[in-house]
Amino acid sequence: MVQIPVPALALIILITMGLLYNEADARPACCTQYSSYRVPAKYVRGYRIQDNKVCRLKAVELITSKGRKVCADPNQDWVMEIMVKLPVKVINMRTHKTKG
Repeated sequence: MVQIPVPALALIILITMGLLYNEADARPACCTQYSSYRVPAKYVRGYRIQDNKVCRLKAVELITSKGRKVCADPNQDWVMEIMVKLPVKVINMRTHKTKG
């Protein structure tokens, strides 16, 4: 049986872990299940559509005003309403300057 010195074995383990870590960073973060929480539209600042080509689940990732990400079912009426109304909301925010 071949014996590998401990420092060499430790180096091999570190290199392997580094390669695995870099591969995980290259893949997008995917929603794996839908949240049971219904986010009020007034707290949604953006969204990202996740298709099932890269990720297993087709979902809409809602981004809240606090930067939280909530995975939602794109077939739910409340999610579709947010997706339709959000671009209008963003346009209104750009055209109406706030006092401050």
